[in-house]
Amino acid sequence: MIKKLLYCLLILPSFAQAEWEFYSEDNERNYYFDYNRVKVTDINLRYITYWTKSIYHSDLVKDTIYVNDYYLTLYYGNCSESTLAIKTLALYNKKGDLRYQNTVPTKYNPVLPDSRGEVLLEKLCRYAFN
Repeated sequence: MIKKLLYCLLILPSFAQAEWEFYSEDNERNYYFDYNRVKVTDINLRYITYWTKSIYHSDLVKDTIYVNDYYLTLYYGNCSESTLAIKTLALYNKKGDLRYQNTVPTKYNPVLPDSRGEVLLEKLCRYAFN
């Protein structure tokens, strides 16, 4: 019985961890998303939520953000109208300690054409509704 319990405790964290997939980069950060955290919030209106993670690989601006610090961002997406809203933004240091968090009222804006936001929203909408 104890062996079964220990086995369950060992494998459980692997299911709960995010599986971040790379989707873009710029001169300061790499950008990731997690298919497991894509949620359909309204099937008729085609609304989804999803998380992104952006990890700093360069410290270009001398501020309080360092290499391997990262942001987690919760987006609300409207797949019918190609609009996005940022709901929650959290900054962590490379050790995983929360440094800053902000949750804002939901305000949808059109996605910028040919942006990484548009590419990701289209990809996740296809995933969620196909």
